[in-house]
Amino acid sequence: MASYPTIYDDTIFGTAANNTIDALAGDDTVFAGHGDDKIYGNAGNDVLLYGDYGNDTVYGGTGNDNVIGSWGNDYLYGESGNDVIGFESTHDEIGDDYCDGGSGDDKIYSGTGNDTNYGGYGFDIIYAGAGNDYVNGGHYSIYDYSSNYLYGEAGNDYMVGGYGYDYMDGGADNDTLVGMSGGDTLIGGFGNDNLHGSAGDDFLNGYGYTVNNDSQYDHLTGGAGKDTFVLGSYSGVFYNETGDGYAVIHDFNWQDDQIQVKGNASQYKLEYTSVSGIGSSAQDTEIYYTGGGGKERIGIVKDNTNVIIAYDFKFV
Repeated sequence: MASYPTIYDDTIFGTAANNTIDALAGDDTVFAGHGDDKIYGNAGNDVLLYGDYGNDTVYGGTGNDNVIGSWGNDYLYGESGNDVIGFESTHDEIGDDYCDGGSGDDKIYSGTGNDTNYGGYGFDIIYAGAGNDYVNGGHYSIYDYSSNYLYGEAGNDYMVGGYGYDYMDGGADNDTLVGMSGGDTLIGGFGNDNLHGSAGDDFLNGYGYTVNNDSQYDHLTGGAGKDTFVLGSYSGVFYNETGDGYAVIHDFNWQDDQIQVKGNASQYKLEYTSVSGIGSSAQDTEIYYTGGGGKERIGIVKDNTNVIIAYDFKFV
């Protein structure tokens, strides 16, 4: 065991001061200790680059590294390689962290706090944890066509996909999801969500089940492409709550898009009217579910009356 770096596989311990540790080559384990530390993993598949307490900056370097900040507002960079940033289960990244996976197929667990997450170049999986987070499956300056899996989890999150076929789940609370190009799957989860598919054939589902069956108000914008707007699934009819929750479909194109619902045509009714507070004074299409013995509004197609159940609905 070494307390100083070599070109071999080292275990290095910092002190309570503000340390700068250059692990050099090798598959290293670094515990920086308390203080605002800087760790450079450099070459090798580093077992653990652990900042611990303090506001730390950790660079994984080349290789497949485990990069952890723990407590504090940390800057964590996986750099090249298939890296893991943060704790997967037993601990938590606590603080407002900046996480960048870099190139490679990375996993990021940013934990509790208002975090900023970039997957970087490659196939990435990001769990943003609790807090109001920014999640970007790609990179701020690189066009990357890999697919990503992005989970906002609790908090009011802003999520952006890459240029591939992404799966995005906002989790609880009021989220904004932007799919970019590619055929993306956007799941808002419980809360009042804004989903933007952008280019590509997208699947937009703003709904999330809750124990109390609370009302939700979601906004769905498909963008270019053949999009599916989801008002129901095999498991049930969405927005069929005690209150008046519904989804607003902003850019329905009858030539390309579909509205997915559960059941059959006899269980739905359309009404054409200008709904106050939705858009312009143009006529909207209100979608009602009538299969439960009553009449429950579950969706509104904004500024558009070119909606016909027989042609535009997909039944599951």
